[in-house]
Amino acid sequence: MKYLVLFIALAGCSTTPKPSDLSQKICQDLNQGKNFSYKPHYSEHFQKSLPVEQMATLFNQVKSEYGDCKEVIDFKRTTSNDKFSTRHSSGKILDFTIVDSNSIATGLWLHGERAKPIEYSNLEAAKSDFEEYQKGSLYVLENDKTLVTLNSDERTALGSIFKLFVLDALLQKIQEQKAHWGDNLSITRFNKSLPSGTMQNAKEGESFELREYAKKMISISDNTATDHLIDFVGKSKIERRIKSRGLQKSFGWSRPFLTTMELFKIRAIFSPIDYKNYAGTTRTNRMLMLQKLPKSDDKKFLEDINSWQQPRGLYDAEWFSTPKEICSLLLSLDKEADPELTEILGANIPFLDKDKYSKAFYKGGSEPGLVQMAYLLKSESKTVCLYAGAADLSAPIDETVFFERVKAVLKLL
Repeated sequence: MKYLVLFIALAGCSTTPKPSDLSQKICQDLNQGKNFSYKPHYSEHFQKSLPVEQMATLFNQVKSEYGDCKEVIDFKRTTSNDKFSTRHSSGKILDFTIVDSNSIATGLWLHGERAKPIEYSNLEAAKSDFEEYQKGSLYVLENDKTLVTLNSDERTALGSIFKLFVLDALLQKIQEQKAHWGDNLSITRFNKSLPSGTMQNAKEGESFELREYAKKMISISDNTATDHLIDFVGKSKIERRIKSRGLQKSFGWSRPFLTTMELFKIRAIFSPIDYKNYAGTTRTNRMLMLQKLPKSDDKKFLEDINSWQQPRGLYDAEWFSTPKEICSLLLSLDKEADPELTEILGANIPFLDKDKYSKAFYKGGSEPGLVQMAYLLKSESKTVCLYAGAADLSAPIDETVFFERVKAVLKLL
């Protein structure tokens, strides 16, 4: 969810095209360091969301630690964004993702330094690495047989994996003929959120089909798309759908069902006492606390959320489930055999050798101190669910190392 550090690298094309003009401009901007200033190739909303002082601090850290950006390499274009890397005078390589709208940056994520590849001899070796995390999870289910398990029944914060619950409730509404994938839904100021995503840039009153909201919610984890769908379906309907799926732990832990903007506001203003009170009270009292959150355009809220770089209340206010229940949900969604659903959940599968599987679903999520990834993979001979997660209540997760560990696990499946 956090907009500066993206939760997952996105799958790209098999070829490596010439770097875009925008990616090369980002390389040049990195070299400005503390003297960075916004130029026309950053959207107005981007500039408002990330103050120039914060960008200058980040770019200065990059310049100081890695040296000047010398070139853009490994450029890959997808339907939703561009992925590229920068090679620096130190010889080290940094990985980026950028949302390019007609050569204007509407989103930019620095993944960090490229980690060294990891290889595992078996899943137990992988498990030992995930045990190093303060709260690590690793669960692999193949054809109803558990191949490896680490904290698979334990409560975990989900990050944007919670958007699977929203998608499932939307599917139910469509199955009940109360909506259709092609129905239009208008953008409202009330339901706009912060990045990740691009729909926050849409004009109020602009309409998109429900399938477009759903695709963006899953494929690029668009928070504004998510909050519009939560409002469209209804929080109580989402909660009831979770319960009807038999996901009792998820149901009990995630009430009231938060919007992404509500979580942003919680992270901006809650004190340690607020978090303790929220975690320890009833659904009704939590809703009263949510009603007291600041407005979306509140100046202090915007200032405070821009300083969110460390874990805050991670296991007090979030969306929660277990690896087993998320795998159960993915398997249930697969059984629905809905072509639209299959396309949405398969639109963006990171790190996967697609030739090995006839169908793949994916959703990931993160915030400072949290990275979670969930896959459903199908071939003629097997159906595999993989859930991998890491959480730390005091420090951000090294995402580059985490991703290499997940890549290594995928190679064993």
